[in-house]
Amino acid sequence: MTFYIVPDDYPDIQSAINAGPIDEDLEVVARPGLYLLNPTSKWPPNQITVRPNLLLRGEGLAKRDSTIIQMSPPELATSLRADVITSISDIDRLTIQDLTIDQKAVPDNQGSSVVYLRGGTSSNISFKRLRVLNGFGAGLSARGINILMEDNIIEDVWTGEVVAATDGFIMRRNTIKNTIGNAVFPQRGCLNGLIEDNYLESAGDVAVDITSNMPNPPHNNIVTRYNKIVNGHIRVTNAINCPLFKNKIDGGHIIVDAGQATPVNIRVEENEILTDMAAAIRFAGARECDAILNKITMLPPSAAVDIQRGMVLAIRGPSTIERNEIVGARDYAMDFGGWRMGGDLDMTILNNKLVNFGDIGIYDNGLPQNNLRVLQNTIFSESPTARLGILTEEETNNWLIENNALKVGLLGGDDAIYAPGSRLAGNYEYTPISPLNLGATILIGGLTYAITREPLSAALLALAGGVVAGRLGRRG
Repeated sequence: MTFYIVPDDYPDIQSAINAGPIDEDLEVVARPGLYLLNPTSKWPPNQITVRPNLLLRGEGLAKRDSTIIQMSPPELATSLRADVITSISDIDRLTIQDLTIDQKAVPDNQGSSVVYLRGGTSSNISFKRLRVLNGFGAGLSARGINILMEDNIIEDVWTGEVVAATDGFIMRRNTIKNTIGNAVFPQRGCLNGLIEDNYLESAGDVAVDITSNMPNPPHNNIVTRYNKIVNGHIRVTNAINCPLFKNKIDGGHIIVDAGQATPVNIRVEENEILTDMAAAIRFAGARECDAILNKITMLPPSAAVDIQRGMVLAIRGPSTIERNEIVGARDYAMDFGGWRMGGDLDMTILNNKLVNFGDIGIYDNGLPQNNLRVLQNTIFSESPTARLGILTEEETNNWLIENNALKVGLLGGDDAIYAPGSRLAGNYEYTPISPLNLGATILIGGLTYAITREPLSAALLALAGGVVAGRLGRRG
């Protein structure tokens, strides 16, 4: 191991990198301060070009805000358009950490990025605890094998973090704000990735864009989970086996679409979405996908929205839509977004709660949607504009509609269903639970007991002695 400190051993970072023996591990530590690569205009501009077997870091743990690498003064940024840190050959075993890296650019996606490993294939790469600012293009970008981007802060760039054609990557605990394009963007057939526990805010295009552009092979086995997204979306296209799990989205949606190529086996599970957009979860030409235990709250739609629905269910092949909660879609809780699925559909809609939609709970869009089972759902709306719980306008649609609880306006049970070609069995009128029975308490012998939906036992009522404290919302 060779160890150099800048500026003690060498006056600048690039000199220290160049001095280390290429066949040995090299650690270069930059002391706190501003490292201005190009104080005046020159071409080609100064950059930091990395090498294999290198650890480049700011001095001390998490000193990224005190050790600053800056490309140029802002007035020179456009004329010195080049990556701040780059590579020109294959790179194996590189770590860059504990630095602030500022390109001083205005994002325009017209060439160059802040950190971009351009040369050959990169393997065993770690970008950790970096603050990356003001990039023409990407904040961090690499391609290859085993790439880690962790605990970074990225702001005011075109694209936040990019991996391309990469087998094995982790993007974890990053904060990415104010991107013109995507915040997180796997490209061109990535495998075995994890996008986890990131905070993504104000992505101009997509917050997490799991898109493999054609003619590249599909992404495979990318897990997206525990992310918090504000004003941004998740998109999946040309991908297989890429679950979306326990993400929270405020002001965005999830779309699984065939825009590049059919996404297959995309499980959308336990996500929470608050949105005023046209749909919270949209499957559009997907195959063999499931939506399980998602919680969706629809706000009054923005002016640009023509039709608002909670979920669009254009999925070919076997699929399950189960135990989701959708509240407040202006038009439909679930529909097919104008897709004609015909015999390609093989769907079970099971045990969902569809509440206070403005028109229809489950709607066929007046098109052939076959092989559909609607079982044990709660479909309830007090909206004065709501018409029906389930509506099929295409008479050839032979759905099995069984054991659902429905109440839409004055219509309950089968009366809240218009599906002339379908089989109805065991549907009944839903009885809303009075809020007075939820969260109320009784006071017994100085102890407070919660009143639940279950009837109180005779012994407990006797013990109560008739003393009831109706304090709503409090529990012992």
